[in-house]
Amino acid sequence: MSRFVWGRPALGFALVAAAAASFVAWATAAGAPNWYNRYDLVSDGPAVPAPLADSALVNGWGLSAGPATPWWTANNKTNTSTLYNGGGAKSALTVNVPGGPTGTVFNGTPTDFVVSRAARAARPDSSSPRRPARSSGGRRR
Repeated sequence: MSRFVWGRPALGFALVAAAAASFVAWATAAGAPNWYNRYDLVSDGPAVPAPLADSALVNGWGLSAGPATPWWTANNKTNTSTLYNGGGAKSALTVNVPGGPTGTVFNGTPTDFVVSRAARAARPDSSSPRRPARSSGGRRR
């Protein structure tokens, strides 16, 4: 019986020690800083030294890429969006954006952002059922 009584505190101590070690490991990993190295691949001029130059890359407001897509930039000052590979080489495709792009986004699931004719909200199609307008009293006219 004494072995059981003395074994319980030892087991409790072992559990507390294991929990404390787990917490310390978790806290150390959670508190570790995230960092990266900046390396400018493309620049619009000599103010930012880079191995490649692109005069269209001015006032960039966004950068996005998918797992198998090129990098897209939003060049607000030149009203364009340019594509680059992972090494910074410019693609042949440059997209003109009237009014200038204000950012970029990547959506890897086509069903999450569906734009269809039926989804237009500004003006319903003639084939869409129209609801009667409501008067100020809340009743249908």
